Amino acid sequence: MRTFIAIELDNALKEDIYKKVCLIKEKSLKGNFTKKDNLHITIRFLGEIDNHEVDRVKGAMEQAAEKIKPFDITLGQLGKFDRGNSCILWSGVDKGLGHMKSVFHMLDEELFLQKFKKEYRPFKPHITLGREVVLDCPLKTVSQEIGIDKMGMTVEKITLMESIRRQGQLIYIPIFRSHFIK
Repeated sequence: MRTFIAIELDNALKEDIYKKVCLIKEKSLKGNFTKKDNLHITIRFLGEIDNHEVDRVKGAMEQAAEKIKPFDITLGQLGKFDRGNSCILWSGVDKGLGHMKSVFHMLDEELFLQKFKKEYRPFKPHITLGREVVLDCPLKTVSQEIGIDKMGMTVEKITLMESIRRQGQLIYIPIFRSHFIK
């Protein structure tokens, strides 16, 4: 199964972000935009794992979550990863970035103790809003006009997600949630 560990967004934030995604779509020539139910922040991509590895992942998540208290995040400005003539459009994390990085490092260490490979790429927490996006005006203009920054929520858990395709649609299914200490 194809998996990753994520921060699920609460319903109110998903709704607010999705409204902004619809506005971005209006300012785009083309793009594959993220469905509301798929909005999340990836903490650690795991890729293909076997069913027997799921218990080790759950153990690592529990160990990491025991060291973390809930924290607030707010979104930052829009950003993009250029891909030829198009881009992956995303919103970064502004407030709470240090906490997000701590969650990543604690989780990465616990996964390593469970015999998973360490992640050496820099961690840049973000919410993917669209792929293969071609904007019809500069990113800065879109970012200022839609005002995605300052929206936020309290992060209270991490979730193991399975990524599957059903009828050609990408769907993320929660498998396990590990709540932070209160």
